[in-house]
Amino acid sequence: MVKAMEIPRQDFRRARAMQFCAAISDVLREFIPHESQCDAHYALLKMLYDSGVDVVTDADRAQAGLPPRDNLGWTADELRIIEAIKLEAPNWPPQTATVGIKRGVEAAAKVVNKSGDVK
Repeated sequence: MVKAMEIPRQDFRRARAMQFCAAISDVLREFIPHESQCDAHYALLKMLYDSGVDVVTDADRAQAGLPPRDNLGWTADELRIIEAIKLEAPNWPPQTATVGIKRGVEAAAKVVNKSGDVK
């Protein structure tokens, strides 16, 4: 039986982390002593890679068919959810933050899910 040839997948996470790290390091280079720059660069690269930091540009969003964000970074749907939470908040009885957050999530789900079924 012939196995399909496996094509190695490119590690986009590492490539993006390296791009961000290089850009940030260029800006910070003048503020970091020369003898510490290499250590700072690798610490920053590790943090960016491990946390999976990525930037999704407006062009990336448009290409993926996602709604545009406003000048503060919010989509219209996100703003509707936030407004629903804010409108419901004054009606919440005094309770712990976790329960308040759960109710806020349920309110947001009601806005998103027009049928009103919250699971």
